[in-house]
Amino acid sequence: MKGVTHFAIGALTAVETSLLIDKPLTPSGFIFACVFSLLPDIDEPNSKISTTLIKSSFSKAVYRYTLYLINMIIFFILIYINKNLVLNFIISFSLIILIENKLKHALLRKCLFSLLSIILSLSLYYIKAPFPFISLSIFLGVAPWLKHRGFTHSILGVMFIYYLLNEIEQLLGSEYIALYGTIGYLSHLFLGDIFTKMGIPIFYPIFNKKISLGFIKVGSFIGNLFEIIYIFIYFSIVIYTLKYKI
Repeated sequence: MKGVTHFAIGALTAVETSLLIDKPLTPSGFIFACVFSLLPDIDEPNSKISTTLIKSSFSKAVYRYTLYLINMIIFFILIYINKNLVLNFIISFSLIILIENKLKHALLRKCLFSLLSIILSLSLYYIKAPFPFISLSIFLGVAPWLKHRGFTHSILGVMFIYYLLNEIEQLLGSEYIALYGTIGYLSHLFLGDIFTKMGIPIFYPIFNKKISLGFIKVGSFIGNLFEIIYIFIYFSIVIYTLKYKI
C-alpha cells in the first residue's frame, strides 16, 4: 500500500486501540504510532519514510554530481597516463557510460542512508547516548540494504522494534511509546501489506514464503480505489467505536 495509506491506517489503529483497551493515547504515543506505521518500508530506498529522511531531489543532485566528479577524475588520470586527448576522451566517455549503468540512483540512496546512519551513530556514541538510540540509528542504515518485504515485514522485525521502543520508553519516561509504536508498525503489516498481491513473509527467516490475504496491486487503479474505500470504512468503524464509548 501507499505511504499515505499506511500513515492513515496507523493513526486510526492507534485511536481504535486506545478506545478498545482504555489506554490513553498520549501525544508521544500517537506520533510514534504514525511514524512507525511507515517504518517497515525503510527497506525500500524510495518509500515515503525514506524520501522523508532523504529527499529524492537531494539524492538525485548528489547522484548527478557524483557522476560528474567520477568522470573528471577518470579523465585527469588518463591525461596523466596518456597525453592523447582524443583517446582519453573516448576512454573516459566509455567508462562513465559503464559506471552510470552500474551506479544506479537507488544504490546511491542506500549509500547515503548508510552514511547518515554512521554519522548519526557516531554522534550519539560521542554524546554517550543510550544504546537503544544507537541501535535504532544503525537499523536505519542497514535496513535499505535488506531484501524488500523481508525482515522488516516479519514477526521477528516486530519483536526487534518492540524491544527498542520499550527500552526507549523507559529511558524517556514517557508512557505507551512501545505500545502504540508497535501497534503502528503492526498495522503496516497486518492491516496493510498483507492485503496486497505481494503479501508479507510473516515467519521470515524461518519460512520465506509470503502470505497474502488479498489481490491488490499497489499503484493500480483498483488498488488505489480499494485503499480509499478501506480508509473510509476504517474511519467509520473508529467513529462508531467512539460513539459507543461515549
